[in-house]
Amino acid sequence: MKNYLILFVLTLCIGSCKSDALYEKYVNIPNYIWNADHKIQFQAKLAEKVTDANVELTIRYDHLCPHSVLDLSIVQTSPAGISKTIPLQVRLKDKADKNIGEPFANLWDLVVPLTTNVTLDAGKHAYVIEQKSAEQVIAVVDVGLRIVDNNKTK
Repeated sequence: MKNYLILFVLTLCIGSCKSDALYEKYVNIPNYIWNADHKIQFQAKLAEKVTDANVELTIRYDHLCPHSVLDLSIVQTSPAGISKTIPLQVRLKDKADKNIGEPFANLWDLVVPLTTNVTLDAGKHAYVIEQKSAEQVIAVVDVGLRIVDNNKTK
């Protein structure tokens, strides 16, 4: 019950903050257990071409998460239908076994750049994220994707 209350307050705080993102979505991980067969999908529709964008992966995890590294596979598909696979290792803990990211209560928020300063064409950009670390990764609360127009944040 305590975790649900913390998650609710965190959601209110995040929801009330103004975001500079063109696209921002989070997918909750059921029971904080990310099964290997659970692929997380995002469909970002951009109304116009963006000439200087950052695409960021966000991972929210519990402070008791036993994993130091997440092995991910991300399939990115452009509006033209061109797909590329990005293998990504995300460190959740440093060499001293301390959590990485921004803490809030018992949770940690980690922002991982996927691509920086890229041009994104108008249309639908699809991202499919799959964890390759284990059959089950526990204590991951949610995974998100953000697309930020750097021209609007300067």
